[in-house]
Amino acid sequence: MLLFALFAAVPLRADDVPSFEKILLPVVARDSIAGAGGQFRTLVHAYSPRPCRVLGAYFSGSVYPSGELMHGPGTLTVDLPDKSRAYGRFIYVERACADQVSIGLVVYSNAGPVAIPVARERDWRRGETQFLGAEFDFRNLTDPAARLKLRFFDADGTGSGEVVATAYVSVVNSGAPIHVKLDRRDGEDAGSPFYGELDIPYPCIRITHNQPDCLGFEIRVEVVPLSPGLRYWALLTSTDNTPTQHIFAPLPQP
Repeated sequence: MLLFALFAAVPLRADDVPSFEKILLPVVARDSIAGAGGQFRTLVHAYSPRPCRVLGAYFSGSVYPSGELMHGPGTLTVDLPDKSRAYGRFIYVERACADQVSIGLVVYSNAGPVAIPVARERDWRRGETQFLGAEFDFRNLTDPAARLKLRFFDADGTGSGEVVATAYVSVVNSGAPIHVKLDRRDGEDAGSPFYGELDIPYPCIRITHNQPDCLGFEIRVEVVPLSPGLRYWALLTSTDNTPTQHIFAPLPQP
């Protein structure tokens, strides 16, 4: 695919592509409405000790007020494909200085800020990924359950990748393995990765049938790629279905 179709304002020639590192931002949002009606937005922080080009986003900082050159601390305004939110967005950083550039993604909800991991080229996985530390809290049946969501991103943009995910619950054996295809996109340009997503249901576990509450428990999530040669990145988020919309995103483990 010719990547110059992505950046009308900051042209990228096809022969430029090898000289840029592709970095995944798992979500980009501008005052978006969440599942339970709360609002959330993202802010992308960046730092470069010397001038370094970025494509697919515009840098605003104290040294270079705005443009394709990052220098010093600042923020990035990421291009979006005609919508206020996108699950997965690639930006491109000049490879000659990419190792010196730091990128941080923060999601702001009614509950406050939370950092979401970004994926550099060295972070893409080929083997198994584990998520540890997510949990469902003890709750009354009248309270809404948290939303537990898995998203998987295809590094190479094939649209044919497939993974299998299994959730292991601390108080029962496990759920059934679920196959997920990475064939969705939130745009048609080169900044839009193919991805797949999976909702993990909240099993209400009670000691007796008459108990009015659901027990709390921890879960472990295992992701295994099925497609040969697939490079992928996985993101697990747990979001409270309350007005606070508190978000928890554990780091993926080997």
